[in-house]
Amino acid sequence: MNRVTLDVLLCGTGVNFAQGDLALSGVFLITSATDGGRPIRMIVDTGHVGMRRHVIQALAKARLKPEDIDFVALTHVHWDHVQNIDLFPSAVLVLAAAELASIQDAHARDLVTPGWTRHLFDGREVRAVVPGDELVPGVEFVDAAGHTAGSLAFAMTVDGRRAVITGDALPWAEVARLQQSALVFWDLERSQDTIRRLVEMADVLYPGHDRPFSLVGGEVEYELPFEMTMFGASFDTPGFTVGPPPILSTIDLTDGEPVGPLWTKEELEP
Repeated sequence: MNRVTLDVLLCGTGVNFAQGDLALSGVFLITSATDGGRPIRMIVDTGHVGMRRHVIQALAKARLKPEDIDFVALTHVHWDHVQNIDLFPSAVLVLAAAELASIQDAHARDLVTPGWTRHLFDGREVRAVVPGDELVPGVEFVDAAGHTAGSLAFAMTVDGRRAVITGDALPWAEVARLQQSALVFWDLERSQDTIRRLVEMADVLYPGHDRPFSLVGGEVEYELPFEMTMFGASFDTPGFTVGPPPILSTIDLTDGEPVGPLWTKEELEP
């Protein structure tokens, strides 16, 4: 009998700053165990270098070392999800074939895929997969294209509920509620179709930059409480202000062309 567990090593957040993106992505641990067999362990997404020591600490808290990880799977190759793959030198890297192909010549307008991204994979064992492939028992690779050309989601049954890790195909809960995302770098129509499919197939969604949640009657119910500590400023600090996520008010997709969330038609004009 196969049993799959899913642990949130680091919870993502959609909090950002006017000066730049905080971009704390979720980091997840999937363990697939069969009776009498050695568990197979897969990390999904690794965060960026600003999260590096926290990834190591989260593994240690789970009583694991980097060498205990068999696979590192990527929902997509944006900088904030891939920069710590070198923490797992013995793990096989897993990503969609379409996503791997996309970084051989990164889209000039995709500002979150630097040209150096492809070099992160140099000298590593890479498994390019397509949706439907079976690599880890009990874990389904799901087509989640739209945010990027080869975005993958990972679906599994955990404690009787269908859990889906979405990456930035569905970056935070409000995207699921609205069924649209401004965070699209490849194809708007595919992105909206992906969001609908992921919401329909999941009991619990594990997004790229938010807490795990479910939709009940169209409303968001989080699985974990919000936790964040910021150092260096307080609400009393002059000049410190807070506001709603700007991403929710910038759904300007330039007539369906793949653009980033803060691009406007005026910015794209010569």
